[in-house]
Amino acid sequence: MTNFKYSASADALLRAVQKIEAGRSIELFSEGPDIERVRRMVETYRGSLYEDLVERLERVAELEGASLATQRDLFSLIVQLWEDNVSRLNRTELLVLQGAVEAPGESISSLSKQLGISYSRTRRGYRKVERAGILRVEGMLNLGAVGLERVTVILENPSLVLVGPYIEKTIYLDGATPTVYLVATYPREKERDLLMLFRSLRATSDNISAFRSSIGKPQFSSLYFDYATSSWSPDLLHQRLMLRQGGEPITLGRFPNIPETYPNLKSNDLKVIDLLRKNYQCPVDEITRRIGISESTAFKKRKEIQQAENPVLLPRTRLTIPALSERIMVISTPETAGNVLPAWRKLPLTYRARMQNLEDAEDNRIMLLAAVPAGSGNKLVRILEEEISRVSNYSAHTISAGTDTKMSMAAMYDEKTKSWKWDHGVFFEPVAYGVARRDADTENIPVDLA
Repeated sequence: MTNFKYSASADALLRAVQKIEAGRSIELFSEGPDIERVRRMVETYRGSLYEDLVERLERVAELEGASLATQRDLFSLIVQLWEDNVSRLNRTELLVLQGAVEAPGESISSLSKQLGISYSRTRRGYRKVERAGILRVEGMLNLGAVGLERVTVILENPSLVLVGPYIEKTIYLDGATPTVYLVATYPREKERDLLMLFRSLRATSDNISAFRSSIGKPQFSSLYFDYATSSWSPDLLHQRLMLRQGGEPITLGRFPNIPETYPNLKSNDLKVIDLLRKNYQCPVDEITRRIGISESTAFKKRKEIQQAENPVLLPRTRLTIPALSERIMVISTPETAGNVLPAWRKLPLTYRARMQNLEDAEDNRIMLLAAVPAGSGNKLVRILEEEISRVSNYSAHTISAGTDTKMSMAAMYDEKTKSWKWDHGVFFEPVAYGVARRDADTENIPVDLA
């Protein structure tokens, strides 16, 4: 045994984990990780996090050279152990995730009937993945109900990147030609103004193109989950053979026309919408507490927002499985996407959306995104490149980083004029590419871009 020691704050964190696990009260330490996050990790861990943590530390202590573990080191180890642990899903949990993606916002009772398993079994599985943060149901803006459109802007080798409240998601592709995808919403009648803004930036990139984007469709598959090892392992040969087999071209319909009129939303409506966007199933008592309105008013507003004939919000299931830490992307023609899609659907967590060039309605493309296990992204991209001919007009990439935010309705909707606030000089700020890329997240990269 070496002279391996913990710092005082690391020892306090270790004891906190032990006490939380034993159900004993703890004293919050003023510095270091959020104790509530530690509590959630302890409570959702399968088995004993404390015992696994001590065992791991003892193994490190037996190795030569290590002398002191800090609180930061210990917290990183806790996160690592927890992420590996909660990704070991059982059959019920996998069924629940698939059902929740296919039917977002359904009650547990409806979900159990859909899955063909008992209510208690469904409830247990649902609560487990929900508490672990793997499954959450958010409110997705029904753009047609609020006069907004969604656009995906592609910047190739940019020196500047736009940031602002209307830009909700970004994707960064590193490489010889760095490329940035900006996913933004905008008022329908401001399309011409938006295009002029993008054209004014063309000198800052090798190329800028803007595409109207559909809400897309997420999908979950447990095909590549290995129950023997409780881990994800895409079968690369199966992917290769599925790609070789091909599929049918994707048939495209017309994009819906977004009206240039807006609902009559008041201040409290907007605040409720912002809450429900984060948690579509937000309880009435929480709405009441957070916004300061009566329970009856909160119930009425939630019902109007979610259940009107043309609701402002639609339920959308978002999955975050720590083991699926890499992201890959394909941009292609509808014909090529039809050949890729049968194999793509077999990957654990996928998303597909249609894109139509704002300046050329004949230029239609399909965007495919996937969350895959660490170490498999480059292999899957390489198989795509080997099996799909380059003449098919597509590109496949591993994603390097991204951002995922939500526009505040309360901040951006003007209830007096019943319209969206708009000043591209204020709400779209150019930032140096290096600064924007450095601020992007390399771990929590979005998969679903709606």
